[in-house]
Amino acid sequence: MTDDRTLYVGTDHALYRARPGDDGRWRAEGLALAGLGGVRGLVIDPDDPRRWWACTADTGVLFTRDAGVMWRECNRGIDRLAGWCLALDPRTGELWYGAEPASLYRSGDGGETWTACPGIDEPAEPPEWGEGPPAEERHVRHVALSPGGLVLAAVEEGWLLRSEDGGASWTRIRDGLDRDCHAATLLPGDSDVVLVSTGAGVHRSEDGGRTFAPSSDGLRHPYVTRVVVHPDRPEVAFTAASQCGPRASAGRPEGAGGACYRSDDGGRAWWRLTGGLPDVMRPAPTCVAGDPGDPDSFYVGTDDGSVWLTEDGGESFRIAVEGIQGWVRHLLLARR
Repeated sequence: MTDDRTLYVGTDHALYRARPGDDGRWRAEGLALAGLGGVRGLVIDPDDPRRWWACTADTGVLFTRDAGVMWRECNRGIDRLAGWCLALDPRTGELWYGAEPASLYRSGDGGETWTACPGIDEPAEPPEWGEGPPAEERHVRHVALSPGGLVLAAVEEGWLLRSEDGGASWTRIRDGLDRDCHAATLLPGDSDVVLVSTGAGVHRSEDGGRTFAPSSDGLRHPYVTRVVVHPDRPEVAFTAASQCGPRASAGRPEGAGGACYRSDDGGRAWWRLTGGLPDVMRPAPTCVAGDPGDPDSFYVGTDDGSVWLTEDGGESFRIAVEGIQGWVRHLLLARR
């Protein structure tokens, strides 16, 4: 039986494509977009799999109609080209683009034109909270979209932004959260449950992201990438974390101290996965992805250019991709 999986890997260098061979080993090849500061997001049109949008670190959004052969810029209306994330609303077809300094744009015409969302770059906290990081260092790292129209934007060092009106207005959520927000995950089948990963663990909301509480029981590595949940099994969650962020780990003899975790109760409690992983994982996990066709598969990208994979729900891991250039910034698993 032919393996129909393709893993797209965005790094600080370029966009790569990896596919498993007949012997089960994955083979990666450079695909496109070298020299643009890196690829931090990729969206594939579910109605036309040859249409892609890429979020780049230096050049904003690029678009291809031929599965990555020819690209063109799609930045009309965007004035911040240091891109960090890209998302597609499967319900409306709208595209969302997050950038640095903290800013968020949406497009209803396939990226041809963009509209900036107001209020994104307002001060992250009132003066009495003390001085936070400079505004130019904050960025929208992840956007989560619910079928009911809720939009959640995770701002690194800028808390969580919440909108119920398609981005026309925003509320900055601080209650029960850490300021260093990395990503938001909405649990399939229950729009009230939201898991937010931060630099201080996982936080859980049961009121649609209005308030949160720490949800890190068993999680011994506080710097969390993103939580992955498969719609066929929403109570099971995976994530990868480290003792510190990739940049902070540079001077540590033990490196970042990375680890992978699983939760079987919707993110309330976590247990560490160790099968096939080194006792001391020096690389920092930088991004994660699930497989739309297999709830037992979970991919972890790291800052040494490798991608780890489990296909048995976390019982055992192996390196699927290695030797590519740059930090792995984004993973997308697609099936032909």
